[in-house]
Amino acid sequence: MIATIEKLRVIELRYYRIFKNPYPFGRVSIELKKMNTKAGRAACLSNRYTGEVYNFKILITNLYDFTDDELRDIMLHEMLHISLMNNSLFDNNGGHGYYFTSEMNEINKKYGFHLSVYCELTLRDT
Repeated sequence: MIATIEKLRVIELRYYRIFKNPYPFGRVSIELKKMNTKAGRAACLSNRYTGEVYNFKILITNLYDFTDDELRDIMLHEMLHISLMNNSLFDNNGGHGYYFTSEMNEINKKYGFHLSVYCELTLRDT
C-alpha cells in the first residue's frame, strides 16, 4: 500500500493514546514526501529560551509499497518521536537512544507490533 494522508490520519487517530508521554493530537502536520533513503521522519521546532516545542511534523515517503502493518509501524515510529519531543525528551543516537528504544520495546511487547529503529525499503514497481 502506498501511503496517503487519509491512511496516515486514520493510524494517528487509532493509536495516539498508546504512548506513555502525551502525543499532541491535532497539532501534528502529516506530509508525504519522495524520500529515497528513509521511510519517515519526525521534526519540530523549539524555542531555545523557553524550551517550548511546537510545529510538529511527520513526513512519510510515498515512493514505497508497504503492507498495512509496515505502514502502521512506520507511522507509530514517527509518532513515538513526536510524543517524546512534545515532552522535551530528546534522545541521543539520532533520536533512537534510551527513551525511544525503551518505549518502542514496551509498545512492541504490549501490542505485538514490530516497531524498529530502521526500516528496510524496497522500491515499488512503476
